[in-house]
Amino acid sequence: MNAKAFQAVIDDALQKTQLASTPEVEAILKRRLKPVSTSESDTNSDPAADTFDFAELWDLEALEVSKVGLLQAADTDTQQQVKRDLAQARFFEAYAIEKAGMSFAAKMSLLATTLNEQKLYSLFAAEEARHFHFIDRSLGHPETVPGNPFIDLLNSLIIEGERSCLLLLVQVVLEGWGIEHYAKMANTCQHPATRAALNGILADEAAHHGSGVALFEAQSLNDAELDYLETQLRQFLQLVAVGPVGCLQVLETHLGPFSAVQKQQVLQDLNARQETQQKLNLLKKLLEKAQAHQLVERLSQQGAFSPLF
Repeated sequence: MNAKAFQAVIDDALQKTQLASTPEVEAILKRRLKPVSTSESDTNSDPAADTFDFAELWDLEALEVSKVGLLQAADTDTQQQVKRDLAQARFFEAYAIEKAGMSFAAKMSLLATTLNEQKLYSLFAAEEARHFHFIDRSLGHPETVPGNPFIDLLNSLIIEGERSCLLLLVQVVLEGWGIEHYAKMANTCQHPATRAALNGILADEAAHHGSGVALFEAQSLNDAELDYLETQLRQFLQLVAVGPVGCLQVLETHLGPFSAVQKQQVLQDLNARQETQQKLNLLKKLLEKAQAHQLVERLSQQGAFSPLF
C-alpha cells in the first residue's frame, strides 16, 4: 500500500459513522468493554448506563459562566438550558476527539519503531475505544455531531502527519491540553459516576501524553518537519487565540442576539482575554516541555501566543 492509499484508509476511518456491526461483534464488545473508572467499587457497573440530565453535571461556576451579568438576570429555565448546552458541547467535542484517537493509535502502532512501542499504541487504542464507548453512550449514540474547526484540524493531522510530527502535535500538545481540560471537568462534576469515568479518562490521557514526551526527539526534526509543525501549530494556536467562541454562541442563542456593547461586556464577564492567555501559555509550556524551543521561537516571533481580540 502506497502512502496515498494509506492516507485514504485513515481518512475513511475518521469519517466512519456506522456504529453497529454483526451480532457476534456486538456480543464480544458487550463482554469486553469495561467502565472507564478509577474506582474499584465501580468495576461492576457502567457509568454510561446511569442516565443523567446534562444540565446537572456542572453548575454555572464550573462552566465558567457564573459571572455573566445577562445570565445572572435570566430565569431558571434559561440558566438550565445554558448549562445543558455547554455540557453537551463538552461531550460532543470529546466524542470527536476519542473517535479520532482510535485512528491515531492505530496509525501510530503501524508507524512504531519497536515492538514494545507497537504494543504501547495497541493498548492506547483499546483505551480510546473505552473512552469513546462511554461518551457515545452518554450522548445516546448520536447520528450526527456538530462541526468543529478544531476537530477538522485534528483529523487532518492524523491523516497527513508523520510519526515525529504526530508525537508532538497529538501526544505532547493536544493530549497535554486534554489533561488540563479533563481534570477541570472531573474535579467539578456533580454526577459521581460521570466524575469517576472522567477521572479514568484523565489517567489514561496522562499516560498517552507522558509517552509522547518521552518518545519525541526535537533534535531529530528536519527542515520540512519543522515547517510542517510550525504551520499546524500556528493554525491550532489561532483557534485558541480567538477566545471562547463556542461559549459565546451558546450564550447568545439563549440571551441574545448581543449588541457590540453587550458582547464586549460578556467577554469581560467571562474574563475571556486573561483565560485565553492562560491557555496559550499552557500550550507554550507544553512545547517547551518537549524541548521544541526552535518552534516556540518561531511562533513567538509571529505573536502566536497572544490573544486575537
